[in-house]
This record gives sequence, structure tokens and C-alpha cells, in this order.
Amino acid sequence: MKQICLYFEIHQPVHLKRYRFFEIGTDHYYYDDYENERGITETAERSYIPALKAMLEMTKTYGKFFKVAFSLSGVAIELLEDYSPEVIELLQELSNTGCVEFLAEPYSHGLSSLANEDVFRLMMRSRDPEIVWDLLSKNVAEVQASMAQFADSCFHGIEEGLVDNRPSLLRHVRRDLSKKRDMLKKIRRRQILALRKLPADIVIERNTWFHVGINASMQYIYCLTRMLEPVKEHVDNNFTPLSKEMVDEFKPVKEKIEALLKTTADSISQRSFDNYRQTLKEADKLKDELSVVRKRHIDRMQTSHTQNLQAGLVYLNLLQESQQLLSNMRHQLRAVKKFEEN
Repeated sequence: MKQICLYFEIHQPVHLKRYRFFEIGTDHYYYDDYENERGITETAERSYIPALKAMLEMTKTYGKFFKVAFSLSGVAIELLEDYSPEVIELLQELSNTGCVEFLAEPYSHGLSSLANEDVFRLMMRSRDPEIVWDLLSKNVAEVQASMAQFADSCFHGIEEGLVDNRPSLLRHVRRDLSKKRDMLKKIRRRQILALRKLPADIVIERNTWFHVGINASMQYIYCLTRMLEPVKEHVDNNFTPLSKEMVDEFKPVKEKIEALLKTTADSISQRSFDNYRQTLKEADKLKDELSVVRKRHIDRMQTSHTQNLQAGLVYLNLLQESQQLLSNMRHQLRAVKKFEEN
């Protein structure tokens, strides 16, 4: 019998208050505390608390046979600490059972200028460059952090779909990539409009790095699509699993790539770049490691008479695009850092 591990994400958006014309330049507090408290407490009472209590009972009934994973965004943790600490306590109890794994999650998933028309209108109507810059810089960081996490999720899905022969998972990844591409185009147009609202000297300083960053995010989608299509075609039409040698060879590399993408998402989300150079150094080292693996695989394909050629070519493409994914990550991290610091 196959075992499953349930995964739950806990995230709550931070609500922004209605910001009126006469508050421009006088009130720089943008949050709706009443709505934030109401939203998190209602969700906790209706969903989080009953579900967590049920899971605690399952751990008592089934012991180590019950497995569950959680990821919590930073804003959700802060809201829960302020308004519903019982949820945090229940999560701590679950953690103590040894049946729970906590996964990395960005601080925020907000795409406020796209999802909240009021915020976008505020940036367009405001004549205060400080307000425009504050909202725009936060939004750029949120979008870029979200893209790094999205790339990590899709990369994991593609590899899992190939190794485990899961065409439904690969179709899901393809749909997600298409939706994210369309959304990113809309976000880019709005961010460019907001950027033009800033003083000319700031626009000149930040324009290049803004475009490098948004292009790196779009390249995530193109790279993952190039990675996905041969995998999906192989699984759909001519599935021959990767050899155990290939799977074992790629697994540690994949885990390092996912760890770097998570580190990048966290750095951008927190707008903290203390480990910036170390992250770039690790990415370069991993690209070199992939070059060694790629050359070894090419030699293996040329000398082995028993290896399936189609599976070997799919694996070769996976290695090549994994290198490109790391290059995109480096460009993105560097661009966001420069955009913030210029």
C-alpha cells in the first residue's frame, strides 16, 4: 500500500485600508487592522483550530504512521501571534509529536498592485514619490520572491512527474506556467507605470535593474517550459523510466537547487541580502557540478549499448535547463538587490 503525506499551507493576506485623497502625504499607515483581525480569527475558529485538533487526535491514534507537512507564511505567523495564538500552540503540539515537517515559505505572497485595484490607483494618483516608492519597492520584492518560490515548486513537480510517471502532475505544472506567464505580463505593465511616477533620477538609477529582474522572472517560466515539454511528451507517449543511476545521480543536485531557490525567495521576501555573495557562490559551484554530471552522462550515452536513448536525452535536457535555472536565479537575486540599494 502506498503511503501519503498530507501538505497544508497556512497563509492569510494583509488587508489594506481604503486610502483617501486627503491622507496622501499625512498618513503613511496603510493597513486595515479591523479587517485583518476579523479575517484571521474567523478562519482560525472555522478552519485552523478544528483541523489541527483533528490531526492531534490522528497522531494519538496512528502514531508515526500519520504524516503531515505544513508551510506558514511570515504574515500568517504574525497575524496568528497577534490575534489567534491558540493556532501557534496547536502547531507546536503537533511538532512535538514528531509526525510533522515544516516547509519553507516566503514571508508574503502579496501581489497587491494586481489584486487590489485601490493600491494600484493609489500609486497612479499619488504625487508623493515616497508613497509610490514605498508601495512599488514592496510590491517588486513580493512578486520576485513569489516567482522564486513558484520556480522551486514547478521544478520539483517536473522532476517528480518524470521519476514517478505522473502525467497529471505534469499537466498541472503546464497550466500553472501558462497562468503565471499571463499574470506576470500584467504585473510588469503596472509596475512600469508606477516606476514612471518616480523622479527622473530614481527612474534612471533603477530602470535597468527593474527590467533585469522582471526578465529573470519571465525566464524562469521559459526555462521551466523548455524543461517540462520533453518530460511531458516522454511520460505521455513513450514512458521508459530513468535508470536508477540517473535518479540517484540527480537527486542531490535537485535538492541543492531547491534549497538555493528557497534561500533566494527568503532573501528577497525579507529584503535582506547579507548572504547575497554566498548564495551566488553556491549557485556557481552547483552550475560547475551540473557541468560535470552532464559530461559524465554524455560519455555514458556514447559508450553504453543498453541505455534507453530517449530517456537519456530527456535527462540530458533536464541537466541543461537546470543549469539555466540557476543562471536565472543569479540574475534575479542580483537585480532585486541592486534595485533595492541604488
